[in-house]
Amino acid sequence: MFDTLDEQIESTQGRSPTYAERVVRYLAVAGLSALLFGGLFWGVWFLE
Repeated sequence: MFDTLDEQIESTQGRSPTYAERVVRYLAVAGLSALLFGGLFWGVWFLE
């Protein structure tokens, strides 16, 4: 069915993301994390 492990990985994952797609994804995750933790920090600070 599959000759190599690479063929099996490609069939289950499709194409691998490009460098630009990975950078955009990491920046989006970092931005959302900053908003989440910033909001939590601001909420605790506001309650004091």
